[in-house]
Amino acid sequence: MDSQEIDESGSPIIGRSEKDVVFYVGDKRLDKNLRDTLRGIRESETRNVEITDKEGQSIKYQITCKKINKLIYPELTEEFLKSVTYDDSVKTREDLEKYIEKRINESYEELSQSELEKQVIGEIVKLNDVKVPEYFVKIMLDSQLKEFKERNKEYFKKFGNTFNEEDFRKERTGETLYFLKWHLLRDKIADMENIEVNDEDYLKYAEKFASRYNIPAEKLAEVLKKNKDENRNIFESKVINFIINNSTVKEVEKDLNKKEEN
Repeated sequence: MDSQEIDESGSPIIGRSEKDVVFYVGDKRLDKNLRDTLRGIRESETRNVEITDKEGQSIKYQITCKKINKLIYPELTEEFLKSVTYDDSVKTREDLEKYIEKRINESYEELSQSELEKQVIGEIVKLNDVKVPEYFVKIMLDSQLKEFKERNKEYFKKFGNTFNEEDFRKERTGETLYFLKWHLLRDKIADMENIEVNDEDYLKYAEKFASRYNIPAEKLAEVLKKNKDENRNIFESKVINFIINNSTVKEVEKDLNKKEEN
């Protein structure tokens, strides 16, 4: 549909229009007035609606329906279930529900583990005031700046003369120092404790994801060995797990719906 914001008199407000906006009428996240207005609307029909934005302000729109699509749910055949889950064992609706429940639980476990690892890294960096050579910081900031310019070539063509490289470096110096401190400490711990990644580590890591992609764990492990990023991830996880296993960890419940305070 097309939408046009209008004033109290019903006149369009210049620059406040959108084209080809798509809505699912059954989406309960939509403003109730908008949902009610969209119900029963016909193609090419125009209606007015008043909705409330996040700040509690009322805004009036004129909306025109351009096309109506009906949502048709697919039949839950074995072939379809396999295509969306990559799991040969999912053959029925009950199997799918169990699969989804399992994946949700795995996601929460991964989120919990990720939060724990973040806290561990933070404590290690806080308790060890390691000195980072300035040239390390410079090299990394240079790399970040180069990558930023590569990703935003069009911006630099038009507005490159307004870009302040010094501000860019200042904004990222803190997180860069944190990153480098952790990596120096991580490598030192690994060196002191003789921590290295072996075939068993690759296989164990691969087993977590093999079923998701319907790939034998052994084959996935061989692929991981050739991936530098995954090599680094597995190595870092092994170091962090060593720290966790040799520390006292206190579990606390966290409300995932509550935003963290800055």
